[in-house]
Amino acid sequence: MRRSTSAPARAGVVARPTGGYAAVGGKHRKPPWWRRARQAPQPPHLTELVDSDGTAHYGTDDAFEEGWREGSGYYWVLCGKRVAVASMLTPPERFCRNCDTLRRVRWA
Repeated sequence: MRRSTSAPARAGVVARPTGGYAAVGGKHRKPPWWRRARQAPQPPHLTELVDSDGTAHYGTDDAFEEGWREGSGYYWVLCGKRVAVASMLTPPERFCRNCDTLRRVRWA
């Protein structure tokens, strides 16, 4: 019985362009620097701040630390307002639509 001259039907064997066959083992892996360059940036951690009206706003950790260093009790939030924060234990009555929309659009 004569064997076919076409590529073997075995898994893991590929034809070389110059003739002959080479075994391909495992996954074709990219170097680690390739994966790091392609990763999406991680979203910042957002802090929920409730103002004196009971409206919850979102602020970044950097804005929270800046307000903490000032010691004034005012913090910049995503919607661009500078809010005076009520007690950190106050539950929110409603969420700021602008902050919530910006959070979803930027980091969804």
